[in-house]
Amino acid sequence: PAATTFEKMQALRLYVRGVRASLRKVNCYPWRSFAVPLLQFPPLFGIILGARHLVLMGDESLETGGFGWVTDLTVGDELWVLPMLAVSLSYAALEVAFGLPKSEKHVVTANLLGSNQLVQRVKSGIQMWVMVTLPFVVNLPAGVFFGWMTAASWSICYMTAIRNPTIYGALTGRTPAAAREGERDALFQVTAAG
Repeated sequence: PAATTFEKMQALRLYVRGVRASLRKVNCYPWRSFAVPLLQFPPLFGIILGARHLVLMGDESLETGGFGWVTDLTVGDELWVLPMLAVSLSYAALEVAFGLPKSEKHVVTANLLGSNQLVQRVKSGIQMWVMVTLPFVVNLPAGVFFGWMTAASWSICYMTAIRNPTIYGALTGRTPAAAREGERDALFQVTAAG
């Protein structure tokens, strides 16, 4: 006999309660995982608004402003310094993102979550893609590179900071598993079925 709608709803409620209890037991709160990616939004909005202003508005202050040897933010950098810096910072940001923690008390990173070989291949593939883009982006306006470098620098800073257990705890409301003395993270424990 097929289950009634009421029985299906009861089974679903039981399933949801079990998932919540399991996540609570291992100190895992998925909604808190969005705290770190949300830190990417400020530089992203800055780049989007800046690029929109640069392209659509054609503000004259962009032609007379600038920084250092770049006096016109609407034209490309003839020396290729800005494109090289932007690509290098993006490469470095990926290195930091996929890097191993410096000590056992730091936050679990991508390398520890999956197959180390697979993670390294993904990291290398993305880094190669970043390097391959260089010839295609060198002629972009200099203002775009200032935004790009700001975003990459922000990524490096927040990824370095979030690996500090104190900062991680303040943002997510939990302590990193490796920082809990004498306690192993049950999420990563493998037990034999018996």
